[in-house]
Order: sequence, then C-alpha cells, then structure tokens
Amino acid sequence: MPETPSQIHLTKVEQYQSHRSETVLSQENLMALSWKTATQPSLYRKLIPNPYSDDSQKTLSEFFPDVKREDAVKATVLAEPEGEYDRKFKQLSRGEQEQALYQQIDKSAAITVRLAKYLQKRPQAFWDMAEDLIYPLLTEVAFGTADPAAIEKNFAQNQRRGFRLSIVNFIEDLQKLKPYRKEFETNAKATAGRIFGREINGEIEVESLPVGFILYLNRADYEKIHPSGQFLEAGEALGGTINYWSLSCFPRELEGKVIIINKEPRNAKGLEMIKESREHELRHALFANFAAERRHIEAPDTEKILSQLVTLQDHREYAEILRKHFAEYAKNEAISYFGSQKDKDIYLSLVQLGGDRWLEHLEKIREHLWVREDLTPDEKTVTYKQYTGKSVDYLWQIREYLWVARNLFNCGLSAEKAEALLQNTTVDKVGRLARYFGVNPNDTALKIQQEQDQQIGEFSKEVDEFTKPKRDGVPESELDPFAWGSYMPMWERMEQITMLTHPKEAIPSLAKLIEGVNDAGILINAIEGTEVILYMHQFETKTEELSIVRSALKNMIAKRTNDDFKYVRTRAESLIQTIDEVYMQGGVDFIHHPPLIARVAKLMRVPEGQSPVLGQIAQLIELLKGQDALTWDKYFKLEYIDLLKCPEGVPIAIRLAETTSYSGWVVQALGIFESNPENLTSETKKQVLAVIDEILSREYFIKSVSMTDHLRPYVLQVKDEIENS
Repeated sequence: MPETPSQIHLTKVEQYQSHRSETVLSQENLMALSWKTATQPSLYRKLIPNPYSDDSQKTLSEFFPDVKREDAVKATVLAEPEGEYDRKFKQLSRGEQEQALYQQIDKSAAITVRLAKYLQKRPQAFWDMAEDLIYPLLTEVAFGTADPAAIEKNFAQNQRRGFRLSIVNFIEDLQKLKPYRKEFETNAKATAGRIFGREINGEIEVESLPVGFILYLNRADYEKIHPSGQFLEAGEALGGTINYWSLSCFPRELEGKVIIINKEPRNAKGLEMIKESREHELRHALFANFAAERRHIEAPDTEKILSQLVTLQDHREYAEILRKHFAEYAKNEAISYFGSQKDKDIYLSLVQLGGDRWLEHLEKIREHLWVREDLTPDEKTVTYKQYTGKSVDYLWQIREYLWVARNLFNCGLSAEKAEALLQNTTVDKVGRLARYFGVNPNDTALKIQQEQDQQIGEFSKEVDEFTKPKRDGVPESELDPFAWGSYMPMWERMEQITMLTHPKEAIPSLAKLIEGVNDAGILINAIEGTEVILYMHQFETKTEELSIVRSALKNMIAKRTNDDFKYVRTRAESLIQTIDEVYMQGGVDFIHHPPLIARVAKLMRVPEGQSPVLGQIAQLIELLKGQDALTWDKYFKLEYIDLLKCPEGVPIAIRLAETTSYSGWVVQALGIFESNPENLTSETKKQVLAVIDEILSREYFIKSVSMTDHLRPYVLQVKDEIENS
C-alpha cells in the first residue's frame, strides 16, 4: 500500500481518464481522496465490485461527504492495490517480464476489441439501463469476469485501473448526453443550431449513440460548421468531430462527442465514402473513451502557455510536450484511417495526421518570439530551434508508427486485433509490435531507411518518365495527369515523400517535377510538399538545395502563364519569397523580414496608459490591406473605432470601410457616419456614398461562410440615411 498520495503512480492513460472531465477535482485532491480509500483495504474491497450500487453510493456519501459522485467513484478506482498478478510479475526475470509486457499488450488489445464491439452491437441498450447495471456489465465484458479476485490474478494494476476508469467515464458521460438526446428527439434542427451557434436551414438526421451523436447535414449547413472542406484540393471534407475550441458557444461536455457528416458530397465517390467517414470519426469517439492519453492542445492553448514560459528549459520542456501530443494525435488519426478503410495498404499525408496543426503551433511560437522584447535575436533563434528540432523527431516517430501500422494491418491479423494493439501501445513503444509481422524491433530503423531509399528511387524514376515531352507517342497535353502506369497516384506518392525521415533527398526530383509537369493539380501537390519539407528542415537545408527549388519555381512561373495556373503561380511566388527572405538566411533569424504580427506590434506600440494616434491607425489600415477577414479581426481593435469618431477621423474611417475585408469593421465604420452625420462635409458625404456602392458590389466572407446577406440590409439603411440627411 502506498504511504502517501504521491506514491500512487499513474500511467498517462490513467492520468487522462481520471481527469478527462473539466469538473473533476485536481489531481492532487483526487489522489488524496484515493489514498484515504487505499488506507482502508476492506472499504475498497466492498466498493470496487460495483461503486454504483445503492449500498456503495450510501457508503461513499458517508465516507466522502460533500464530494461529488464522480470524484468519489474515481478515487475508489484509483485506490486499486497491488494484486496477485503484480506480485508475481516482480519475481520474473528481465526476459520473462518483457514477454509478460507483450502479453499485457495482447490482453489490453483484446479488452478494447470486446468493449468496442459490445458498444457498437448494442448502441441503444444503455440509454435506459441503470448505472448499477452498466458498471458490472462492462466490467465483465472487459475482463471476462466481474470477480475482483480473478481480475487481480490475470491483469496488471494499470490495466485494472485504466479500463475501470474508462467505464466510469462512460457512465458519467452518458448522464450528460441524455438531456441532449431528448432535445434532438424533440427538435433536432433547433438543438443543432443552438450548440453550434449557426442557423441550420436544411434537413438534419441524428444518430444518438452512447458515446456521442452523429449529425447528418446538407452540404451548406455542414460547411457553416466545418468550412475547411471548401479548401481541399483533392476532394472535400465528409466528416469531422467538433470540439469546444472550434466553436465558442459549443458546450464543453460535448467535446469530442458530436460528429457531423456531410450527406451531400459533390460526387458519387463521396457518397461511397460517407460510411467510411462515419466509421473513421466514430473510432475517434471510441478511442477517446477507452485509450486516449491526453486532451487536444490547440493553437490558442499554445498562445496562452507561451506567455508563461521564461527560461530556455521551459521552452525545451514544452517542445517535448507538443511532440508527444502531436505524435499521439497522429496515432489516433492513423488508427481511424486504417481501421475504417477497406484497403489497408494506404499512405497518409501529414495533414491527415494532424501535422498541419503542428505547423500552426510552430507559427504561433515564431510570432510570439518575434514580439518578445526581452530576448536577443540569437536567443530567439536558439529557442525556436527547440521546437523545430522536435518537429524533425516528430516526423521520424510518425513515420515509424505508420510503417508499423501498415505492416500490422497487412500481416494476417484481424483488423480488430491490429487496431486494438495499436490503441494500447504508445507511439514511443510502437516498435515492439514489429514482432507480430516477423521483424525484430531493433531492426525497424534499418527497415524504414531501406523502404525510404526505395521510395525515393521510385519517385525519381516516375518523375523522369512523367516529365518527358512525349510518352509512347502521346503529346503531353493529352496525358492523363494521374496515369502513372504501374505506379501509385501522384498525390499518394507526394504523401509518402513529405513523410520521409530525410525528405530533402527528394528535392532534386521535386524540382524537376515542378519545372516539367503541365498539370495544375500535380503542381500544387509538389509545391505544397516542398513547402512542408523546407519548413520542417529549414535550419539544415543547404543553399544549393534551396537554389534548385527556387530555379524550378521561377522557370515554372515563366512557362505556365494561362489562367488555369493562376493559383499555382501565386503559391510558387509565395514559396520563392519565403526561400529568399527566410531559408536563404539559414532559417528564421528574428532580424530580417518580420511577420505581420511583429510589424503590427511595432507600428501600434504606445506608452503604457496611452492610445494610438490617428496616424498609427491610418498606417495600420494600409498594412492590413489585402488580408483576409480573420486577420483584420485579429489586428484591428474595437478601441480604434472610438478614436475615429471625430471630424479628423472621418477620412480614416472612410478608408477603413473601403479597405477592410471583415464585415464587422465595415459595420463599425459605417456606424461612425450614421451616428455622427455632423462630421460629414458635402465632399466626404460623396466619398462615403461611393464607398458604400463599392461595398454593395462585393462579397464578404469569414472563412467560407458568406456574410454578404447579413451585411447588405444595414449598408442599404446607412446609404438611405446619408442620402436623405
């Protein structure tokens, strides 16, 4: 028995499962409660068979007065003592312990399979089932018995605690879901509109499951909530899991428990993929319930945390936290993709594995360091390298994970077994699973390097063949851009290349592809892949490698001049600028070419307690010209509007209304003229009316959501008032 609460050691899964809810006590307080239970073994033995029974609840309320039920039950589970299995394990030799650990992985995998299958086969059985029946039922499903002594004999302490905690979470979450289920049954459209903070216009179907809700929406409503689908180059988004950080009004208790499905894809292939999308997202929900190690860290979280980091060691530790987090995120995505698709021999892109979010965090870190005035440029660079170095480690880890996952799903194991093995193995330890497909875990790095060398060789041959002016006598203009003969489609090969441990070896072939291919889609894939490679390896890319890419981009821009390649040229020009301003300098140096956030901070700097002057606001408007709505919303402040409510501010307000892409600032600027008509001269009135006509001819968006129809009535009202004033 532990002597103090701190001696109760928890795995990452146990730590997360015990504190998954926002309302649970702090870890210190919960462990103190747990220790109190652990000091009375007879009490634990009485409660653990079913802490939800009437008798157990009465005992808990007496033993833990003024403690919420969820906290009391979790404290009981965490008081799990060392059992027969654990004592025997300690007596084993090191080699025998290693084999026992493999057996634990197998057992955890089997438990996960049994629980998932049981929940999927009986999704409606739990809604009306009493809690004191659910706990022993799922305990028996998980462990094959509800007898605590038998469970202690056959399973390790962390397995017993971890899966019992997941059962407790399932029961507690179910109670939180029940009111929403009733609301969806009463008025699905109104309920969806309320939780998303969006008006739902089309028909909606709701599938209520004990781990969450699946909402089937038409495309227009889907894109109001999950707008990224409009920007995918090779298809569209068909499904997504909603979290509180993505929608400000979204209820915290529904985090990760609402799945939305686009039931109106643009093509027949999309219709076929709806089922796969459902299965993919549902796996996320099941995974979060039984095997997740941590909640998501989003870019806004990093923004808050960065302000608390002082020393280089602080940054080094947070960089490691981010690496582990995004490696686990990639694990979750990989399992869902492999598990939900019929073809298991698939290659996943960095974006599919959440790598684009990792890049978002790097961007937040870079921006934060740019505006830090207490650090020298060299100190900023050293700090930033802590994160980019971890990004390279992260690439290696997820490449190893994908290699193991692909082989595991294609080695003869059932898909359920392969999936469960992966769920119950951390990213750091995934190499252990290589033994299931006949590879010594110590040889995985060599095998992956051999596969990488082969892929780069194949890619080089493909590019040589594909960039020939003619092939088999067929003019280049008539070639199918995806007809790679016996080779995989281009986008799959690009996904492979960007995920390589040392992708710079592919740069010469990427440059040749960019310069030689005559297809906009392939060019976008190639440019985006090159962007990722250079970004992730910016501090170790050589000048000659950068020159090769830069030259290829320049030559492509010169050759591809028609409108079909307009977006391609824009992306190419942007990458050239980044190469010239950042990578040719050896990576971010925090001296040259500051990002927008740093330029805004420098421009709008004022003594404490003072407001910016009109000239600063006018310069800010020019600085933000051409930026999207979210950027305008981020950098232009409401307090600046008040400063423009004077005669001298009218020209600047006119310029704001004329220049901004954010409808909110259009409304605020026009409000200045509406509420202060005495500040308008006959000349400025003409200017305002001319700007209003220009506004009425434009479309305004926030991401992919059109704000034009919401904006137009107010603009017409202001125009009428000014014309008649």
